[in-house]
Amino acid sequence: WWRGRGVLTGAVRSALAPTGRMALTNYILQSAVSICIFYGMWGDRFASLSLAALMLYSVAFFVLQMIFSAVWLRIFTQGPLEWLWRWQMKRKRPRLLR
Repeated sequence: WWRGRGVLTGAVRSALAPTGRMALTNYILQSAVSICIFYGMWGDRFASLSLAALMLYSVAFFVLQMIFSAVWLRIFTQGPLEWLWRWQMKRKRPRLLR
């Protein structure tokens, strides 16, 4: 299905591709924000939310990350943490702006 040439397959693939290209940045961002919301600065809210509310939060946050990733990659070549990672691995600063 993923390699198909249908309209729906292409739309899903193009919507998810930027998020995948910024996987490290999105993972760290989601972890940091969720820790702050559920266990940190804004109180212990994890135990007070229903499963439906947690699912809604997860889907909403992922959609925001998809939008953020698409906008970011229109301006830059890769995510900020991916850029730092490549800089450290290659010992040469890669180009960030398109």
